[in-house]
Amino acid sequence: MPEKIDYIVNLTYGSMDAMKSIRDFAEKHGAQAIGNIGVCDMKAPGLADFINMKRNELNYLQDGTVRVENVDITVAYGADRDDDMAKVIQAGHFDSAPPVRVEIVACQLIDQLTKNWLA
Repeated sequence: MPEKIDYIVNLTYGSMDAMKSIRDFAEKHGAQAIGNIGVCDMKAPGLADFINMKRNELNYLQDGTVRVENVDITVAYGADRDDDMAKVIQAGHFDSAPPVRVEIVACQLIDQLTKNWLA
């Protein structure tokens, strides 16, 4: 394992233990930034708890000493997504908050993480 890293990208959710590990690792190894995928304030039914959870995770990361770059999205999807959320997307329940392809989210996150380096 390297002694120093540049960036960490957080794609996890639902585990404050994971947030603690990410923040601690970033601080210990001198990361320039942590990239995080958050969620927009969607009005989709049944997602209030998920939105609050993601906000709490982001706040926890931001309370650390490493810069956090966050990209808020609605729902990420890709060709391999085959879970309950994918079924909800396919049923049209996210028409007011259109999902975004994970490849686009990754590009946005990389742009946010490296913007200070490029300046």
